[in-house]
Amino acid sequence: MNINTYIRRLAVLGLLAAGIAHAAGAGQADGLFVEPEWLQTNTAQPNLRVIDLRYGIEEYWQAHLPNAVHLYPDVLTLADGGAPSMLMPPTILAQILGRMGIDENTMVVAYSETADSLSPYLTWALDYLGHKRQALLTGGLDRWLAEGRPLTQDFPAVSAKAYHLPAKLNESVRATLAQVRAAVRDKNALILDVRSPAAYNGKAGSTKRRGHIPGAINRPWLKDLNPDYTWRDPAELRKEYEQLGVTPDKSIIIYCNKGYRSTHTYVTLKHLLGYPRVAVFDGSMSEWSNIDSLPIDTDSH
Repeated sequence: MNINTYIRRLAVLGLLAAGIAHAAGAGQADGLFVEPEWLQTNTAQPNLRVIDLRYGIEEYWQAHLPNAVHLYPDVLTLADGGAPSMLMPPTILAQILGRMGIDENTMVVAYSETADSLSPYLTWALDYLGHKRQALLTGGLDRWLAEGRPLTQDFPAVSAKAYHLPAKLNESVRATLAQVRAAVRDKNALILDVRSPAAYNGKAGSTKRRGHIPGAINRPWLKDLNPDYTWRDPAELRKEYEQLGVTPDKSIIIYCNKGYRSTHTYVTLKHLLGYPRVAVFDGSMSEWSNIDSLPIDTDSH
């Protein structure tokens, strides 16, 4: 799709703008979200970096937000100990960020679009590094288009920086296989499966074994989002999670198939609802199902 096609989309998407603006109102912002108007005004600030996390590099070539650098989401992952799609080691993440002109003091604003919607994975990765200055663009590229905001094909001028890791990583937001095994037997812990009900019940899926981690509660990640992929009202989300028994007093571990979709629910619980102990199991079902000695359930909870 070239930039002219994107512009033609505005005629259609513009009809949605009022509804999207209403759905993505101030009620869902907690400091993690920034509005398109703010980003358009501030995008040229010297210590701000906009990251385009769409899968298609061709889409980025054809049109992207001004001053946005493209980051292919899978660049943040690798096979670790044989398990695919594990988060890159911190030293490698620091190199990746530095090459994009990001240091530990840079304000990072990430966006994607509803077709992939993977920007929360970067949110989680930056939380793991202890990076404080970051945000997600409310409504992503879709809302930016709907509001008729500018696009470009120009690449930004980027000078590499040195990203200095903290003395201590924020390990509390990442769950290891050993921690998940312990959580299965811990009454104070809660494991949350954010895949589809069919995957949870073992009726669908591509991993070695189908089903879910024993004791896990199922709540698909899409339930937290409006049709335009903005987050729903926090008060409604809090009520729904508490009805499931997902409460702030618990240590919560989230998983999906390979860790990507888990980070949407991570944003909900950690950033919107302020739950203090929320971690993503990035090995997810990919790692768990491949170890034959680990149990798998197919019963509903």
